[in-house]
Amino acid sequence: MSRPRETRDVAMPGALAGVVFAVDTVLVAALGVPAARLTSRGRRTRTAALGATVFALSFAASAVLPRLVHGAGALVEQLAADPDPGVARRIAARPEATPENLAELVERHGPAVFSAAAHRPGCPAAPLHRMAAHPTTGRRVLRAVARHPAAPAEALPLCLAAEDPDVRRYAATHPTLPVPVLESLLHGPDESLAGAAAENPALPVTLMERLAAE
Repeated sequence: MSRPRETRDVAMPGALAGVVFAVDTVLVAALGVPAARLTSRGRRTRTAALGATVFALSFAASAVLPRLVHGAGALVEQLAADPDPGVARRIAARPEATPENLAELVERHGPAVFSAAAHRPGCPAAPLHRMAAHPTTGRRVLRAVARHPAAPAEALPLCLAAEDPDVRRYAATHPTLPVPVLESLLHGPDESLAGAAAENPALPVTLMERLAAE
């Protein structure tokens, strides 16, 4: 079951929200009558000013509480939903952005956040594949994808088709490159790619022995 909108908007966990609402209920029940008696004895202007001050403090506390509990992570969680691509790009570059945040930012903003997300170690495989497959992705992003530890096997052939030789070389040495693709590179016409494929840490022993025998 999803959390209420109010707790999502301040990035407050459901358990903490339940505690806060429970404490609020107890305070209202226990202090409501004594507070009403005290305020009835004072001037109306002072009572109104006191009420406004208490309301302002409680409103400020509801905004500050998530930051005290979660720190920068809660702020990143809030700003990740911002529709501004500039804000999204900065959030994607933040170390507090989770893999889920990065996936959502890439899905929502596309190329505007590709570079920031691709250079994050925690970027998941699916967004990396989307970056590699996008027709407007530049060589800087493709280099980051081809070197990324989480780059999926289906993204690497796309990197091998890039015009940039560095992108192709990085993809040829990536450990998740499928073995059939590795073998085709080893026997292909591009000597630089063949050399990079020979250095791939995932190169099977049988292929290594075959290379040694040639």
